[in-house]
Amino acid sequence: AGVASRTVKIDGQNISAIYGPYSNNYAAVFGPLSAGQHEYTIQVTDNNGVTTTEYGAFTVQAVSVAGPTISKVVVDEAASGGNKILESNEQLVVTWNVNSPAGVASRTVKIDGQNISAIYGPYSNNYAAVFGPLSAGQHEYTIQVTDNNGATTTQTGAFTVQAAAAPGLNITNVVVTDRPGFSDGDKILETNEQLVVTWHIDSTAGVASRSLKVNGQPVSLVGGPDASGNCYGVFGPLPAATYSYLITVTDQSGGVKTHESSFNVLAALTLDAPGLTDGLAATINDANIDAIVSEATNRLGTMIGAQTALAGLSVEVANLPGNLLGATVDGRILIDDDAAGYGWFVDPTPGEDEEFFPIDTRELSALAGNAAANRADLLTTVMHEMGHVLGFDHADEGLMADTLSLGVRRLPSATNALDLVFASFDQDDDDEFDWL
Repeated sequence: AGVASRTVKIDGQNISAIYGPYSNNYAAVFGPLSAGQHEYTIQVTDNNGVTTTEYGAFTVQAVSVAGPTISKVVVDEAASGGNKILESNEQLVVTWNVNSPAGVASRTVKIDGQNISAIYGPYSNNYAAVFGPLSAGQHEYTIQVTDNNGATTTQTGAFTVQAAAAPGLNITNVVVTDRPGFSDGDKILETNEQLVVTWHIDSTAGVASRSLKVNGQPVSLVGGPDASGNCYGVFGPLPAATYSYLITVTDQSGGVKTHESSFNVLAALTLDAPGLTDGLAATINDANIDAIVSEATNRLGTMIGAQTALAGLSVEVANLPGNLLGATVDGRILIDDDAAGYGWFVDPTPGEDEEFFPIDTRELSALAGNAAANRADLLTTVMHEMGHVLGFDHADEGLMADTLSLGVRRLPSATNALDLVFASFDQDDDDEFDWL
C-alpha cells in the first residue's frame, strides 16, 4: 500500500533528519547523546492508514577525550632584539603551546605564586604572559590550562634572572687565539697548543669579578683587568671539537655583563711553507678525492685494522685558512681546496708509490720532474687526518708530524703500529709512539 509517513523518536524526542526510502531502507541522524542507555521509537503508516511501531534500546559509551597538554615553554625578554639574557631591569615573557582536543576554557599563569594578568592568545594554539621586571635570582612559573570538559593540566618550571649591568659596563674586543710563546702563533686553534681568550672591560663602577668558562668548566688561569681594562684566560691544549665559552663580569654595584660564543679546535696538518694567495693553483672538489680516501682507509686498515672505525667517515673539500692542508674537527675531515696555493698531487694510482723514492721506511720524496714534485701529497694529508679521527695526536716525526713539505709522502710504519695498538691498553705509558 506504500508509505504515507514515518517518524523516529529518541528518548521521546522527534528526530527531523529522516532520509529515504532507498530500496525500502530509511535512515535517521541524531546526536551526540550523553553516555548511558537510550530508547528509540520508529513508526510507519501506510496509505491505507495502517500503522506499525518498533521499539528498542541502545547504549552510548562515554568517550575519553584527552585533557590539554602544555609544551614549548620558553621564558625570554619581552622586547625583541634582546641578548637572550634575563636581567633585572627588563620586562619578561613566558610563552607556551596548548594542545587541547576539547578546547580551552581558561588559562592562568603565576610567577612566584602571584597571578599574572597580562595573558594573550591563543595564536595558533600559542599563548604568552608578560610580567616583570623581577629581582635577580631564581624564580618559578606555574601555567594552568583547563579545557571545556573541566580537565586541568599544570606545568611548572624555574628560570634565573641576572642582576642588570649598571650603565657603563661592557665587554668588547673578545678574541680567541693560540697563546703567544706556547704555540706556532699562526692564529689557528690547534690540538697541540695552549689557547687564550682576551677581552676588554669598560666599567664606570669598577670591576668586582670576572670569570671564564669553556664548555661550562671554569678556567682557573684568568688575569686582569690591567690598567687599560684588558683581561685574559689561558687553557688547553684541547681535543679537536667545537667549544662554547662564557665570559662573566660583575661590577662594584652588582651589575653583571656576559659574553657568550664558540670556537673550533682543529687537529690540523700544516704545509711547511708559507701559504700563497695568488689563487693560481688548480683546486680539487669532493669527487676528486674518493679514490684517495679509499686508499688511505685501505693503508691504515692494513696496519691497525681501522676499516670499521673509518667506515662512513666524512671527508670534505674546504677553503682552509693560511697554510693549512687538512684539519679534523668534531670527527669530520676538511681538506684545503688548493693545498695552501701550491696545488695537490692527486695520485692517479694511489695504491702505488712509483712517483717517489724512499728516504727511510716511513718517508718518500718525489722524483724530480714528475707531477708529485713541488706539490703537497693528498694521500699523506688524508691519512694524517684519519689518524686524528682514530684518536692519535701529533708526533715529532712520521705521518702524525704536524707539518708536511712539498713533494713528500709519508707512510704508516708496520713496526710501530704494533706499539700503538698495545699503547691503547695503557694510557699511562710514557713511551712515545711514532708509528705514523
